[in-house]
Formats: sequence, C-alpha cells, structure tokens
Amino acid sequence: MKTKKVISAKAFWIIALLASIALVAVLLLVDFIPNIYALYASALLTIGLCILFILSAKFPKSIWMKGLNILFSIAVGISGMFLTRTEQVAEEFFKVNMIDKHIVNAYVMNEEYKKAHSEYFSDVSSGSDLESYKDKVFIISDSFDRDDQEYALRSIEESLGTTLTVKEAENTYDALKALYTGEGDVLIMTRAYESLITETEEFREFKQDVKEIHTVERLLAINEVEVKKEINIEPFALFFAGNDQEGELILNGRTDVNLVVFVNPKTGQLIQVSLPRDSYIPNPALGGGRDKLTHLGVSGIENTMNGIGEFLDTEINKYILVNFTTFRNIVDALGGIEVDNPYAFAFWDNQAMRFEEGRIKLDGMQALLFCRERKTLPNGDFGRNMHQQMVMQAIIEKACSPEMIPTFGKVVESVKNEYLTNLEYGIISDIIEKQLLENTEWNIISYKIEGGTGYAYCASYAGQELSVVFPDENYAQIVREEIKKLYNDEILEQR
Repeated sequence: MKTKKVISAKAFWIIALLASIALVAVLLLVDFIPNIYALYASALLTIGLCILFILSAKFPKSIWMKGLNILFSIAVGISGMFLTRTEQVAEEFFKVNMIDKHIVNAYVMNEEYKKAHSEYFSDVSSGSDLESYKDKVFIISDSFDRDDQEYALRSIEESLGTTLTVKEAENTYDALKALYTGEGDVLIMTRAYESLITETEEFREFKQDVKEIHTVERLLAINEVEVKKEINIEPFALFFAGNDQEGELILNGRTDVNLVVFVNPKTGQLIQVSLPRDSYIPNPALGGGRDKLTHLGVSGIENTMNGIGEFLDTEINKYILVNFTTFRNIVDALGGIEVDNPYAFAFWDNQAMRFEEGRIKLDGMQALLFCRERKTLPNGDFGRNMHQQMVMQAIIEKACSPEMIPTFGKVVESVKNEYLTNLEYGIISDIIEKQLLENTEWNIISYKIEGGTGYAYCASYAGQELSVVFPDENYAQIVREEIKKLYNDEILEQR
C-alpha cells in the first residue's frame, strides 16, 4: 500500500514568504506610503517569518502550524490588497477632468404666459419641438456665452437643414425682453444663466414662464496637468466651490460656497478664506468689470478662480466643485464631526432641527443644514460663511488623523459622481506621505471677508441694479498679507 504524502508545514511557510515579499513590494510602490514604512514592515515580517520557519521545521506535520502559516499569509495578502485598492480609489478620485461641458438651451414662452399677455402675441400656441420654430426668429445676445450661443445655432441649423432668422440683442436683459414681448420667438442661452436671471425681480418666474424645446451640449477639452512624483512641499491654493443644484455637475454655473484653502505642507499651515456669494469683485471674463462673485462661475470655474485670485492678489488654479450634499456624504463616511457652535439656532424650515451652543456633534444631514442656514443667524450670509469654515476645518482635522486612513476608500465612494476636480493625486499622496512621516499638527487659520450690503450694476447683467456685498478692503488687505506670509514659510497666528 502506498503511503499518502503529507504536505509539510514548510510548504505553507513558503506561501507566507511570497505573500510577505509581495506586501513589501506594494509598500514600496504605493505613493502615499513612506519608504521607511516599507523598511519597518520588512523588519517585522522578517521576524515573523523567522519564528514561523523555526516552528515549521520543528513541527513539520502539525495541523495548527500549517494553519498558522495560512493565517499569516492571508493577513499579509489582505493588507497588500487593501493598500493597492486604496491607491486605485484615490487615483480615480483625483482624476483630472478632461472635458468641460457647456449646456445651451432653446427657450420659448409657454402657452399660459402667451394667453395672459396676448397683447404681445398674436399666436398663443406653443410648439414643443424645433421643427415648429424653424421659420421663427431666434434671439441671441452679445454676452460672455456668445460662443456657446453661436455653437448652438450652428447645431440647430444643421439638424433642421436650414438657415435661421436671428435677432441679435445688445445684452442678455434685452434678449429676455425680446422673448417676453414677442419680438423674437426662441431664446438661445446657456443654462448656467438661468439661476442668474431668476435672482432679478423682473424675471424671477422665468423657469415657470418658458419651456425648453431643445438642448445642445458643447464639449470642450481641458489641458492635462502633469502629475508630480516627488514629495511636494510647495504651497498651493485650492478653491472649494459648492452649489445646491441637482443633477449633473458642470464647470460653468453659479457658486454659492466660495472657500479658498491656502496650504503650506512644508510648515504645516493652512489658511481658509471664505467670501460671500454676493461679493462685488472683478469679473475677468467681462474685462474686469465689477460683478457678483457667484456670477463669475457662469463663465466657468476658472473665471471664478481668476476673479478671486485677482481680488486676493494671488494665483488660484486648483479646484474641487461639489454639491452641498457632498458634504453630507463625506461627514457620514467620516463617522460624524464635532464643531464649537458659538450660539444656539434652529433651521428656518424645520424648527425641530436645533443646534445648541457649545461643542456639538454633527452627522451628515446636520452638517449640511448647519452649512446652509442663514435666515435665523445673527449675521445672515456672513454667519453661514463662518459655519462652512467650521465644518471644513472639522473635516480636515478628522481626515488628517492617522486612524482615518482605513476609511479613505469609503469616503471616496461616498462622493462618487458628486464632484469635479483638477487636483492631482500626486499632490495629495505627497501630503499624506509627509503626514505619516511627521504626524504634523496643522495650524489652521480662518478668515471671512465680509462687508457692507447695497445695490450696484453688475457686469454680467445690464439693465438693473442687484443686491451685492462690498468687501471690506482694509480686512481684505490683511488677508492678502497673511497669504504672502504663508507662501514665505512664516509662522502664522490668527488675526
């Protein structure tokens, strides 16, 4: 009778050895893990393997020894797969946007409006497709989205196989008046402009008065940014832009949250600067004419960064654009955050949602409402800016703690498809690597540029004065000086 061959415990030890070699290779290849960690891991793995080898040699046929080798191999293998997957998720998250999408709509007045204002319209019927309007008058305006309008017109002409009759208005206000009074039949306008014109009293009901009969998407390529591989210790600015729009995020649209974070990884210092959405600052896309900050985004997020950069006398070229709901998902993924609330208040639309004075813990929904409330606050929009900074600081502090590294993948998954960014993964991996090496306690400084409220004409919307915030220039100059200090590696204190 043949004797059944028994696999020795040494064979399972070899599997543990191969798994250990693979883990060390992963540690060396993963960008955010310092090489010194791979050295530490190698030392620990070597000790563990030596012990297992001695025991395997002493008890070659022992079932529990074989099991111990298998468990060691599984633990090491899972660690390697976790690190590999974490880096893959991070690279996906910080994938630079390569396409900028502009959405242009064709608007017509609906039948209800035409019937109510028959003095302007001889025909109160309202078709629902382009074919019904191919012999009508199309309205465009001389405004910042002129390229988008002309692109849409060419697209429509190609689809209809005809040349359209076009009425050119001097500005968007005149174009809207032409549509509302029947001087033209179809308004061609970038969708991002909707939220701008509905701020005005005259066209507040625009979305109820009209209907969309056609949409054109214009896709524009964005230049790719080269990712740096060496540890990045140079200061940089990151613009956090937020809005409460539903559906797909696009890079040209109003921003209700405008928060710039200036980071110096070398000194472990960070300045966050928030500006009210109605701040009256230069609009670079319109020749530097003064405009509401939130309107700058209608010309694209780069225009907003350029405008804020001009106002703060610094360069801003990196961004993360999110929905308000993204904050909720991030906070939940982090397991909640804590903030020091300076005063008690309740959410205006839900008095049961009350925030007490003092140290409070917020889940995702509470953090979202904490950031959005302004009507019941002593300082209105200025108070809301302060709350947004408090939540951002709490997120940064918790996300930078070493114990949060295992949850990184969960955080990324929680905001999937709810953000746009051009921030390179190389910068983030370098900061994480430096954080793991030095365990930096970040010095976070916060500034809110406030000012007086009033009315003024805005470059993006001629014909009517709009409510704006005139920034406090003296305070803004202090902020500019502090930013320069941060870039010069000086140690900062809250002013």
